[in-house]
Amino acid sequence: MFGVLDKYIGRTILQSILMTLFLLVSLSGIIKFVDQLRKVGQGDFTTLDAGIYAVLNILKDVQIFFPMAALLGALLGLGALATRSELVVMQASGFTRLQIAGSVMKTAIPLVLLTVLIGEWGAPQGEQYARNYRAEKIMGNSLVSTNRGMWAKDGNQFIYINRIKSQNEMQGITLYNFDNNRKLETVRYASSATYDPDKKSVVTETS
Repeated sequence: MFGVLDKYIGRTILQSILMTLFLLVSLSGIIKFVDQLRKVGQGDFTTLDAGIYAVLNILKDVQIFFPMAALLGALLGLGALATRSELVVMQASGFTRLQIAGSVMKTAIPLVLLTVLIGEWGAPQGEQYARNYRAEKIMGNSLVSTNRGMWAKDGNQFIYINRIKSQNEMQGITLYNFDNNRKLETVRYASSATYDPDKKSVVTETS
């Protein structure tokens, strides 16, 4: 009987947590989408690209909002059981408060572990890919995205970008200058740089 109650409580809590998480992530996605609409028209960035950018950030939002969703979901789930007097019936049948808490934890712990994995591997890659995708659309065809960073070409200068921090801010910049015969002349490094959208693909060192 206790096994059945475990599953019932777990299912109720899981549904509440997932529904709360869905609402929070959806709200965050809508806010991100609306915010990116301000960039529509810059380069090749379109409304569809704004939507893609928001979708690519979903895993990051899951990582951010899961603790809140878990707390609210657990409270809402237990509240629903209490409203229907089901918790009272469970305790009357011998199911203690500690066992009820244990049932909640059995549901929450696997979700916590899954969220940790998402935060370790999925969310950072998704967030970085979203920034790279947006930068590539805004800056045009002179920017090429790779697994380890991005490359841009400005005349005889090739620019390696390790990380896109925001729309126009970049980190870990290496600038390779070639002469007209394609011979390497100089290599410079900048810890950060900015992109000038008015001059198209021109990177200015900031430090």
